[in-house]
Amino acid sequence: DRRDLASEFDPSTDTETWAVTGTLTWQITDALALTSINNYRDFETSLTQDLDVSAIVNAVALTNQATSVQRRDVESQQYSTELQLSFTGDRVSGVFGLFYFDENQRPTDTVGLGPVFGEATATAILAAQGIGIDQAYALCNTFAHSGGIQSTTPLPPKRVCIRSDLDTEAYAAFGQAVIRFGDYSLKLGGRYSDEKREVKNPAYIIAANGAGPAVIQFNADPRTPTNPMGSGASRSFSDFTPEAGLEWRPGETAMVYYTYSEGFKSGSGENAAGSITIVNPETITNHEIGLKSEWLDQRLAVNLSAFSYELEGLQINKTISGPPAGFVSIFENAADVSGHGVELELFGNLTEQFSLSRSIAWLDSEFDDFEPADPLDPRNVPTAPT
Repeated sequence: DRRDLASEFDPSTDTETWAVTGTLTWQITDALALTSINNYRDFETSLTQDLDVSAIVNAVALTNQATSVQRRDVESQQYSTELQLSFTGDRVSGVFGLFYFDENQRPTDTVGLGPVFGEATATAILAAQGIGIDQAYALCNTFAHSGGIQSTTPLPPKRVCIRSDLDTEAYAAFGQAVIRFGDYSLKLGGRYSDEKREVKNPAYIIAANGAGPAVIQFNADPRTPTNPMGSGASRSFSDFTPEAGLEWRPGETAMVYYTYSEGFKSGSGENAAGSITIVNPETITNHEIGLKSEWLDQRLAVNLSAFSYELEGLQINKTISGPPAGFVSIFENAADVSGHGVELELFGNLTEQFSLSRSIAWLDSEFDDFEPADPLDPRNVPTAPT
């Protein structure tokens, strides 16, 4: 059976999300409108998988090997609001807007004997390193993700527990105007972004295949249940990204255009045990030239574009082997990338019974500068205390 896989249980993913959006538009005049867009989203997901990709049930008491069942639970709430003022005129049209976004992500990553249960020996090992049972539960979030299991006896902690808190707060102001000169149009726009990122990844890892000792990786040293999250770190980023373009309409059914644009992605926090790393931003510049056209009495649309871009500071996440947990995640700005390509799109309703939707693209991209951290250098791999 091609769907069979080696695992001590069937992997699973369970996701629940809901969102609500409200849009209010006030048509002030025939040419002027004010629009407010507000959104709230709630997201929860749980992923369980066997990291060793085998049917062997590993546990210290059974095989003297580290347990390998990972569970990742993520809770996320986000809110955004946007205010737009738009204007439409005979020669000039445009929009100006203000934007705010706030998101809190709380991933909990655990590795234990099973999706729920931990190691009976973990309590004593953690206590020897200064972590009480209450703080272990705060990091593992055992009760909140126990799969409905109720017990008067506390469940044992797991071998690896990472309780992260990743926050994003963003402000932006943007605007765009299109100025028409007969068959030609000039498009000018820009966006100013100001974003703050916060990251906390307090964790403990029971080294030596779960036999101990416990490796403590807090952002600070909050060894009491009252402050299990640590102090963390934060960074702020700001950038202005312009856009400019020229359009030519030789007829009612065709438009030739050129666009220059810049993009910005703020630095993101690393989601790894004990890390307070927030990488640098990504930036991109793009040139695009193309044709948008309609044929067969506007029943067929043909769009053709060619583009070239340069990206600096690509954010890359990778996982390599290493103690004390057996694997290490690294998030870094590793490379500069450039690329160019061509894309053709066809959309049409040729008859009442026959519609067409096709696209084809060619892309050539490469790393211009790729200097990641060397995974074979011991200085880049955390080790357990001896």
